[in-house]
This record gives sequence, structure tokens and C-alpha cells, in this order.
Amino acid sequence: MRRTTWILDTLAILLSLCVIALLATRRPGGTAAYVRIQSRDGVYQYPLSTDRTISVMGPLGATVIQIKNRQVVFLSSPCPGQDCVHHAPLSQDGAFNACLPNQVLVTIESQGEVDDVTT
Repeated sequence: MRRTTWILDTLAILLSLCVIALLATRRPGGTAAYVRIQSRDGVYQYPLSTDRTISVMGPLGATVIQIKNRQVVFLSSPCPGQDCVHHAPLSQDGAFNACLPNQVLVTIESQGEVDDVTT
């Protein structure tokens, strides 16, 4: 093996190890900052750090969503299957849950300003 090839291979391996170390220490999902709730009536944003219970109207009735201890859950929904209610709590950036029959979508996001906004 030529010396130039050996040096380039060594640099490539070192660079790969640095990238692996960086990715291994990175927290999965990032730090979530707010909850985004979408329904047919609009989009609502709430800080994940403030505990509260929210009622959102859909075509079937009210869906109740709870933000508590930096986690979000569907407490109740008028949908027949209740899949959204039985879903695990959301807490990581990018996580989502939806009540499709009632047309309510909840997403955890880490960017943007939060002021209990309706758009």
C-alpha cells in the first residue's frame, strides 16, 4: 500500500469515528418545546412545559388532550376505536398522535414561538 493511500484511509477512519461519537452522544428526538394541535377549527400551540388540559372540537365532538410533566396524552375522544386514547404519551420532538375519525392531530415540535396561538 502506498503511503498516500494509508494516510487517506487513516484520516477517513478517524473522521468516521468522530461522526459516530458525535451521533452517539446526541439525544434522540431533541428537546421538545411545544405542542401543536391541529383540528378543523385551526392550529393551537402550547408550551410543553406548562401543565394544562385542552378540549378540541372535531366533527364527532370534543377530544380532550392533557399536557402534564412534559408529556402529552389524549384523555378522551368520541371516536369509536379509542386508538388515540390508548397511545403512549408523547414527549420527544417529532412525535405525533392523531384521532383520525375526529380529525385532531397532536405533534411535538422544538422550534417556533409559543403563545397559545390559534391560526
